[in-house]
Amino acid sequence: MNLRAALGPVLLAATLVVPQDARADRVVLSPLIPDRTVKAEEVADLFALFSSEMEFMPDVDEILEVNPRPPSLNTRCLESSRCLGAIIGEAGGETMLTGTVEKLGSDYVLELVYAEGSSIARRITYTVPTAPTPLVNAITPVLVEMLTGVSPQQEKAEAQMTGVSFDEDDDDFAFSASAPAPEPTPEPTYGARARDERIVAPPPPEPEPEPVVEDEFDPAAFDLGVGTIDDISFGEVSADEVEVVAAQPRSVRDYAEDEYYDEEPVQRLDLDDPETSSSRSADRGSSTRSTKKKSTPDGFDYKRVYITAKGGMSLYGIFTFGSAGAEIAVRVTNGLTIAVGAQAYIVRRAVDTQGTIDTNFIFPINIGLLYRIKEGKFQPYVGADAVFSQLLRDQSTGKNYFAAGGRVRGGFDYFFVPQVGINLDIGLGVLAGEKWKEVDSRLNPIGFYPTGTVGFTFAF
Repeated sequence: MNLRAALGPVLLAATLVVPQDARADRVVLSPLIPDRTVKAEEVADLFALFSSEMEFMPDVDEILEVNPRPPSLNTRCLESSRCLGAIIGEAGGETMLTGTVEKLGSDYVLELVYAEGSSIARRITYTVPTAPTPLVNAITPVLVEMLTGVSPQQEKAEAQMTGVSFDEDDDDFAFSASAPAPEPTPEPTYGARARDERIVAPPPPEPEPEPVVEDEFDPAAFDLGVGTIDDISFGEVSADEVEVVAAQPRSVRDYAEDEYYDEEPVQRLDLDDPETSSSRSADRGSSTRSTKKKSTPDGFDYKRVYITAKGGMSLYGIFTFGSAGAEIAVRVTNGLTIAVGAQAYIVRRAVDTQGTIDTNFIFPINIGLLYRIKEGKFQPYVGADAVFSQLLRDQSTGKNYFAAGGRVRGGFDYFFVPQVGINLDIGLGVLAGEKWKEVDSRLNPIGFYPTGTVGFTFAF
């Protein structure tokens, strides 16, 4: 067999295993709704596992994580396509995967819901083990079926219904449309499917056994050792003595009276565990693909450049300055930015005892670091910077005198849309200059100065 004939089965298997008609596109993913048997750490582990597995699925273009879970997403919302559609629209997605989780002994019972737009496409219940490695192995086929609507059993049945013949002598392979469809092999527990299913030819049917001819039963010849069969009495029971107990179906809403609550230690799912990682790597094979970007809903994530136009007030000694200016911040990594700004400070003051009013300007420049604490519409930040300003110019000598200092600051941007928001900034600094007393004899050479500004931020 040459290379072409050897690659034939591999190419065919790849074509049959990957669904061709179902796409998940931009999927909104939220933490599952737990009952009282499942602890918060376990919910977080399942959420991380779902997100990690979905990154490797070719039908998922982007994962929109909604964490923490929206207040409107409860068990009642899972029954409402309108409620799920509203969450999808607010997150900027096209589909959504969510559901509930409860613990039953050593297994999780997952009731998963997959919504497309304003309709519920699938609602399926799975039972998967709680042990880390078996859980990782069981989750992949679960997610494939929820996102594509095709289960591994269906993929296997479709592969078996397509006759495949490989001709080694002709160095080619061909599909036969007239191959008989074998009966599908029954699977064990639903939701605990093997990850490493392969397309194999069905085994030949076993020959039917010859029928066994039994002698006709004669009650008179049957000896029980207590006489004839008519002498045996089982007693009598009236219909009133029979109590019929109907099995009560388990509801996802009946969490307050759960009988499976126990205090056994939580077995955390460690995604960095070597055994878990090797199992995940073996299942995915040798193929590689880039990790998808996880965006915040509607694009309110960190931007590369922030430009803020602002105005406000600042105090130094007896002076109350009005201020106006701008600042540009360039993101270095995550939420850390380098900020450079310039402002014009203006003050009107009395210059003599006769009440003569003069207007003076200074133009401080600041440079420093700002750290944005989180992404989203509301982005708070903290930071510090150095401040420099020309204080005055000696007209006789032409020499310039400066004031310098430092400042700590904090504030926030609230974005109406991903590119435009309002800004509030407050700070407290120290400014020193040897010529302050020449500006006004009541000023000290060094002192504190608080600042406060409001404005608009434009993000790109």
